Amino acid sequence: MKQSFFNFKIELTWSKLMALLILTDATVIDLVNKSNGQLFMYALPFVVALIGGKQINDAVKEIKTKLTQ
Repeated sequence: MKQSFFNFKIELTWSKLMALLILTDATVIDLVNKSNGQLFMYALPFVVALIGGKQINDAVKEIKTKLTQ
C-alpha cells in the first residue's frame, strides 16, 4: 500500500476561530462602509499568519511527539 506524502488535517482551535472572526468582521465593516475592501486587505495577512502559524506549530509538535516515542 502506497502511503501519501501529505497528511492534511485541520483542527479548529481558539486562534483559528479568532482569525475567522477577524476576517468576518473586516468583511462586514467593508460592506457596511462601502470601503472597497480596504480593511479586508489589511486584515488578511494577519489572518493568514494566525492560521498558518498555528498549522505549522501543530505539525512540528506532532513530529516531535512521534520522534520521542
